[in-house]
Amino acid sequence: MSLIRADPEEMEKTKMEKRVFLIVLDSFGIGAEPDAAAFGDEGTNTLGAIAKHPNFNCPNLQKLGLFNIDGVTAGEKTAAPTGSFARLQEQSMGKDTTIGHWEIAGVVSPEPLPTFPEGFPEELIREELADGRMYVIEEDGEVHAVFYFFIGPDETYQVIQDGAWLSDAPYGTIHAVASDGQIHGLLSRIAPIANRRPRTCASTPTATTRSCSTSF
Repeated sequence: MSLIRADPEEMEKTKMEKRVFLIVLDSFGIGAEPDAAAFGDEGTNTLGAIAKHPNFNCPNLQKLGLFNIDGVTAGEKTAAPTGSFARLQEQSMGKDTTIGHWEIAGVVSPEPLPTFPEGFPEELIREELADGRMYVIEEDGEVHAVFYFFIGPDETYQVIQDGAWLSDAPYGTIHAVASDGQIHGLLSRIAPIANRRPRTCASTPTATTRSCSTSF
C-alpha cells in the first residue's frame, strides 16, 4: 500500500470533506461467535451455507479478501487482496440488525433489544391494525404480504449519537414486513406504495378498523 501525503493548500482549494461510505451486508455472517448459543445461533454460518450452492459466485468480495479472513473455510483465498479485512466479535448483548448498526457507530448496548423469533405478538399486530398504518399487498384477491408504514418521527431514530438529520423534513418508516413467500421482489413493490401513499382503502376480514390495500 502506498501512502501519499495530500497538499494542505490543494485540500483547502477543493474543500475536501471527510467521508465514509459504509456498506453493511445484513444477515451475511461468516461463522458463529463464541456466545452464539445464548442467542440460539450455535453453529450458524451463512457464508458457508450459501457457498455450497452451485451458482454461488462473488469475485469482487474475493478480490477484497473475504475468503482470506481467519476462520472462513468457503471459497478460495486470493494471493494479493485489494482490501483490508478482519474478523470482529460484537460486544453488544444482542443479535439484531439495529443493535449491530449502533455498535458500528460506537454505541455498545449492554441489554438486548426486543426481538420476536416466534413471530410478532398478536396484541402488537392488532394495535398496528387499529391505528390504520398496516398495509396489505394482494394478488387475485388473496393477501400475500403486509407491512407497517407511517410518516412522522420514529422513536427509534429520535437520538442520534454525534450527528443530526440533514433536514427537518418528514420521513417515512417501513417495518414489520411479512410475506407468505409467494411474491418475489417484495421490497421493490413496497417502496412505490410507500412513496405514493395508497389512496384506495377497504376493511379487511380480520379487522373492523381502516386498513389500506393496493392490488397488483
